[in-house]
Amino acid sequence: MKAHFTSADLKMIAMGTMAIDHMAVAWIYMYGYGTDPVWSKVGIAMRLVGRMAFPLYGFLLVQGFLHTRNQTAYFLRVLGLAVISEIPFNLVVSGKIFWIRAQNTLVLLAIALLCLKGLSVYQKTDASSENDPSAVLITSVPASAVFMAAAGMALAEIFRADYGAAGILFILAMYWFRNCPEKRTIAGAATLALAEGVFYGGTACAALFFLNRYNGERGKYLGFFPYLFYPVHLLILYGAGVVIHGIHF
Repeated sequence: MKAHFTSADLKMIAMGTMAIDHMAVAWIYMYGYGTDPVWSKVGIAMRLVGRMAFPLYGFLLVQGFLHTRNQTAYFLRVLGLAVISEIPFNLVVSGKIFWIRAQNTLVLLAIALLCLKGLSVYQKTDASSENDPSAVLITSVPASAVFMAAAGMALAEIFRADYGAAGILFILAMYWFRNCPEKRTIAGAATLALAEGVFYGGTACAALFFLNRYNGERGKYLGFFPYLFYPVHLLILYGAGVVIHGIHF
């Protein structure tokens, strides 16, 4: 029997796999255990599980964009959460309050929402793409749409957002091929491999199994829990590391 997953189910899977991934970062690699052969294997296994989180969040971002009543408010909510999450993210990945080498994944999601808004405006002017945008030949896509996608990718690199330009491409693929699971799977797998390489990107493709079985239903109401989970769980992981190992600089 074909499995079906609600939006709530996908969010719970995404949060769980992300937490496992960040446990490896906060508790194994932060304190140098990654150099130990045994702990290194444990850390790699945990990070492989965690590769499923971003594809699920990217897919859910697209679904949220398509179904929200207020796209501007949705963008501001994601952007605000990105700002709130930056210090917890910095603490987990570097042990420092300020760290400019990378920005948290929500920064990438906020940039992606700007790109999605631009694509949606374009599609409203093209009746042939209203039901299936993937049916539009690449040669028919206006230069403005290509420029917008390129600008989003450039912003992701300029701000050093987690997953970078390839992450933007993945989210755009989830949107562009939203009505064609076969094309969405191929494009998703290709962009994940581009973002994380064959080894980690290949494992991330496991997320495609779940998102391709999304039944379009919200499922159990989770309220603001999925939004608050990102910064809160990062703070908890960092705090636990400090209790066990002491402050790391």
